[in-house]
Amino acid sequence: MIFSNSFFVKYLLKKNIIYYNLNMMYMKKFKEIYYNLKIDKLLKIANYLKYFLFLMLLIVLNEKNFQNDTFYSIKIGEFIKNNGIDFFDHFCIVKNLSYQYPHFLYDLLIYIIYDKFNFIGIYFSTIIFGFINIICLYKVNLKNSNKYISFIITIFQTLLLIPFFTARAQIITFFLLILTYYFIEKFLKKAKLLFAIILIIIPILITNTHLAIFPFYFVIYLPYFIEYLISKIMTKKNNKLKYNRVIINSNSNVIKLFFIFIICLFTGFVTPLKNFSYIHFINLLKGNSLNFISEHQPLILINAIPYLIFLIIIFYIMIFSDIKFKLRDLFFFFGMTLLSFMSQRQISMSVIFNGFLLSKWLNQIILEKKLNSYQIYKFKKCIYLPIFTILILFILLLIPSEIGNINNYSFVNKQKYPIDLVKYIKINLNYTESRFFNEYDFGSYLLFNDIPVFIDSRADLYLKEFNNFEGNDIFTDYFNIYNKFDEIMKKYNFDYMILYKSNKLNILIEKAYKFEKIYEDSNFVLYKVIN
Repeated sequence: MIFSNSFFVKYLLKKNIIYYNLNMMYMKKFKEIYYNLKIDKLLKIANYLKYFLFLMLLIVLNEKNFQNDTFYSIKIGEFIKNNGIDFFDHFCIVKNLSYQYPHFLYDLLIYIIYDKFNFIGIYFSTIIFGFINIICLYKVNLKNSNKYISFIITIFQTLLLIPFFTARAQIITFFLLILTYYFIEKFLKKAKLLFAIILIIIPILITNTHLAIFPFYFVIYLPYFIEYLISKIMTKKNNKLKYNRVIINSNSNVIKLFFIFIICLFTGFVTPLKNFSYIHFINLLKGNSLNFISEHQPLILINAIPYLIFLIIIFYIMIFSDIKFKLRDLFFFFGMTLLSFMSQRQISMSVIFNGFLLSKWLNQIILEKKLNSYQIYKFKKCIYLPIFTILILFILLLIPSEIGNINNYSFVNKQKYPIDLVKYIKINLNYTESRFFNEYDFGSYLLFNDIPVFIDSRADLYLKEFNNFEGNDIFTDYFNIYNKFDEIMKKYNFDYMILYKSNKLNILIEKAYKFEKIYEDSNFVLYKVIN
């Protein structure tokens, strides 16, 4: 009896353990399924919110203070609206200088926005144009990769491009150039007439919006033509078109693309700016402004760490991955990278076009690794979703204060621009009849306030290639004034001098000249010239 009872107890215990283990297994499976369903739901929500995140990220990170070009664009746009384009400058103390109005269409647009909505309208227009750029970046990346890789690369590009998303003509030409790349790729896959028409319209918009960028439109075509030419040479010599990791494509649509290219060469004449489309960029390269303006200086990598990381990632993929590269992509990468090293301004172009290559190559790595559905799911859960969540939390923390400050923001940096000094001049001086010496960095703000300037950030106006004034040019005289002070003062017959207090020229005047200091604040000083 004791034995039987003992056996019965053991039997029941064994049964309960089995049931318990089964229940635990099913519970664990149920929890895993439930957890995965929640992750899938979060991924769907993230997919719906990505455009909203792009916009909010732009609002949070975009600089609220305007740059030099914004101020003169408003004033020139006002002049164009009231008087048209006469190819003369009306804002410099040196009269009858010729001016080409190199981004007249953007200037006119920015003035119309300012006239209707003031500075806050310009700020929001910059956000809108920046958002269009980000959408274009994402759509092109999406053509090269999946939506998760495309999102991450687009965020990376956006963070690097934020300093370039300002109220300047470049913010429009960025997405025009992105669309050029996009429709070239579309045309090569299927040579539709619609794509050809769009590719012809784009350079017309560029030449009227941002004349200096017009030649860059044609640079985008070159990798395709060079690759096609090399493919024909290799075919003629009976050589293979595939060498280890380099693929040389031969696409017959490149011939049709070349005819579009030829037609586009003539679009530079579809503008009221006459033939300036072809000589403007050449004259800029010949001028000495490239030696003084920081954005035209050669790149120093230690001063551009985020961009350096961007290049390291690409180089790492190129060296250590097993993927194959199209020859034209290599031309794009090395060409854009070289341009960025030659001029800091071209970092933007490198980030845009090399970003497209990065998304394409990362997608190839995923395809070659032949990741199963579980590995792809793990990537979404462990990389994509955390990045998205961090960005959302970052935005939620900062967006209330950013939006709250927009209405009260002056949009003009008081440390960089002489706001109070300008008020003093307009109240106390006969400024329209006076001859002011001013710094390059705030000349546009004086111009915006109807004060005649010696120089401003329209560098092309003051170069001898555009205006040879008394055997030299204003730009050179400005940068030589410290060494040739008396000579230049006599040449231009200044009545007043507006300077940063920290400028070494201010120190020279205080020590060696008895000019009358009639205004001074924490950042600026105004002298009356006494002969």
